Amino acid sequence: MQRELPRLITLVTGMFMAIQYFIPHKHSEQFYQTSLDWLIIVGIFSIVLGIASLVNLHVNKIQRRDAGTKYSYILLAGLLYMILSAILTGTDQQSF
Repeated sequence: MQRELPRLITLVTGMFMAIQYFIPHKHSEQFYQTSLDWLIIVGIFSIVLGIASLVNLHVNKIQRRDAGTKYSYILLAGLLYMILSAILTGTDQQSF
């Protein structure tokens, strides 16, 4: 039951989205837009949770001085570099 329910939900939702794409209707388009909004919200929380977990794992690895600690330093430095470069440069929406 633990595997079947998520698969069933995914199947029903995917079929509904495919049907909505080929046969648009006012109510189904509203449901589609609401689903996309929720997908963005869940995606943002997933990214934040994933980054927090990654940082926590590698900080603990550095504190314990496990094997491959230098790679943890490289990963954290690269992550910090990406975040800072994104904040400092921003996005240029008009380049595409």
